[in-house]
Amino acid sequence: VFDYEFIPTLLLNAEVEYIDYSTIRMYSDYYNFHEENTNINNLYGEATNYRLGGEILLLPLKIRGGLSINGSPLKNKPEYESRNYSAGIGMDFNTIFIDINYSINNSKNEYSIYNPDVERAAIISRHKKILLCTIGFRI
Repeated sequence: VFDYEFIPTLLLNAEVEYIDYSTIRMYSDYYNFHEENTNINNLYGEATNYRLGGEILLLPLKIRGGLSINGSPLKNKPEYESRNYSAGIGMDFNTIFIDINYSINNSKNEYSIYNPDVERAAIISRHKKILLCTIGFRI
């Protein structure tokens, strides 16, 4: 994680995260998940996630933006990474604040109702757009 305040009005944040999805394990005192855990180990792999964001403070106005790239959790399938973009603006009046954020998420994944060895999995591409408004009060 990298946080840096260049000047009192400019903030930057950068993060790099490593995840090994193949180490996920299912466990129960009443059932042996051997087959499920073997499938997880065979299908899932390592991923690296990157996040970069910034904020400009022109009090009471705040302008922010960010980008995240989440590596594919599936082995040998880098096309299944997801990307998120966001931009926002806010006003901060000490006891009340208002934020508006617009974000775009692009992702792709496979989905199979039954056994993917028997039937072809559906490839689902998503392009999601979200507009979010938040109003908050401080006591």
